[in-house]
Amino acid sequence: MTFSMPALGPGDIVHVVAPAGPVPGEAVKHGMSILAGWGLSPVAGRHLLAQEGYLAGSDEERAADLAAAFAGDGTSAVAFARGGFGTTRLLPLLDLPALAARRRLLLGYSDATALGLALSRDHPQPHLYGPGIAELGAPEPDHHVASLQAGLLGQHPGGVQTIQGLQTIRPGHVRAVVMGGCLSLVAALAGTPFMPSLQGRILFLEDVGEEPYRLDRMLTQLSAAGVVEGICALILGRFTGCGPRPGADSLEAPEVLESWARDLDVPAVAGLAAGHGPGRMTIPLGVEADLDAETGTVAFQHR
Repeated sequence: MTFSMPALGPGDIVHVVAPAGPVPGEAVKHGMSILAGWGLSPVAGRHLLAQEGYLAGSDEERAADLAAAFAGDGTSAVAFARGGFGTTRLLPLLDLPALAARRRLLLGYSDATALGLALSRDHPQPHLYGPGIAELGAPEPDHHVASLQAGLLGQHPGGVQTIQGLQTIRPGHVRAVVMGGCLSLVAALAGTPFMPSLQGRILFLEDVGEEPYRLDRMLTQLSAAGVVEGICALILGRFTGCGPRPGADSLEAPEVLESWARDLDVPAVAGLAAGHGPGRMTIPLGVEADLDAETGTVAFQHR
């Protein structure tokens, strides 16, 4: 079975939806204009700017927008406007097998992890783990917009995105499909019917703003629930802002992460700048990657 990331071209339709938190109107409008500048055709979900407290509208509205985006004739990609919380609430409302059968490219990170995994129960789905559309206009001193453009439009030379300089935790070399995303969301799906098997997969995990004891709790849950049983390798992100509170008796986040990773007894690296945090890159999930943990290099196979 082959796994590849579809490349978008001129006129391809990108449905922009908000399955999680409320979206700032001007920011998402600017982000959609950036997509249009790349030759794409962004389309706003019907309830894109709705708000119900910390959610972008009711569960029914958000689920309807997701279903319509995947079902739309000519839709090439479904993009999250932002992260936040709320996507896990929608999973019981969605016909996930029907959505997965559409094979739309999913774009988003953080809360989008829940949908990306739920759609991958039977077959890994193409998922570009990159910024929300409302974030594209943010004045960040990094290359996250250029990285997203390269991933969306298939601009990586030879269809391969190579990242070097990762920290070796446990050496080894594997080639396998990469799955995962934000640790908080992976842990939230553990033990539910929405969690796919990760056996034989490379697991990617990252997060932001979680104290070390919270990281420890979530990692322990993944182990206890059998989520990591049979994975063939591990890639850890940078876990920005995951230090202990001042004055707290605590381990440091790298100690927690590396101790857990070593116990898995698989090739493992850390420090991939994707997801949350500055300097982030857009990476593909649901495709194969060559991981050389000894040299700290991963090559994502977009094509």
